Amino acid sequence: MSIQKYFSPQRFINYFKYDLRLNVKTYLFFCVGIAIILFCANFFALNQTSTSRGFLKRDYQPLFFVTFTLCSIVAIGTSFPSLRNKKDSSHYLLLPASVFEKFLTQFLIRIVVFTAFFYILFWLEFKFTTAIYQSIEWKNTLTVKSFDLATPFSDLTRTLDLLAVLFGIFSIATFLLMGAAYFKKYALFKTILAFGLLIGLFFLTMVVGSHMFYPEKTQEFFSIKIDTYKISENLHNVQMYIYIVVTAASLFFLPITYFKLKEKQV
Repeated sequence: MSIQKYFSPQRFINYFKYDLRLNVKTYLFFCVGIAIILFCANFFALNQTSTSRGFLKRDYQPLFFVTFTLCSIVAIGTSFPSLRNKKDSSHYLLLPASVFEKFLTQFLIRIVVFTAFFYILFWLEFKFTTAIYQSIEWKNTLTVKSFDLATPFSDLTRTLDLLAVLFGIFSIATFLLMGAAYFKKYALFKTILAFGLLIGLFFLTMVVGSHMFYPEKTQEFFSIKIDTYKISENLHNVQMYIYIVVTAASLFFLPITYFKLKEKQV
């Protein structure tokens, strides 16, 4: 079986360029929208910070992750826009590119390129917003610490913790991509709803398991009991379970996304 059926470098490049030409206005408007949103969010955060203590790393980190999460939900959750209606979907599926190439294009643009773009943009936007904010004559001057590109993850000093967070972010991103390919209408809303239902189902499973195995220690209905112990000096069993789940989740979400596209192609 020829690999050309699934991936051809030249065909992929042609399709990638086609996607950029087709959606260039959408991507540009989205980038401008993010820049405006980040400026407003940064300015508001600076304005709400106490001048007595200044703007610290503990203020910068949650600001980054909250804005990144919200923007990622929109950017990745709206992938495969041509699948939203029957006419565009038919045209999209007949384009001279393999299912894998269509999947890879959205993966690169919506996850890889967007993440790199946001990561750099947020840092630049914060510096720009800070300069604008400090150029205004306020009653009290706000001291803003200098932050670099590594600041959002600077508290994750252990490699295992850093990898777990990165893989966790990646798994959520692939879940959003899967939802965009799986659902036809209102894909973003349905994906968020499905994610909430999965979290709720996991929570209820933990509650039921706790009542079954630890009835004497679960007095309240929503009580959860888990035996914790150290696997190593800095690693508990519960941490390991969470790390395994968030790391392995994308191994399921990515194939489901691909085969859902393949199903539509047929």
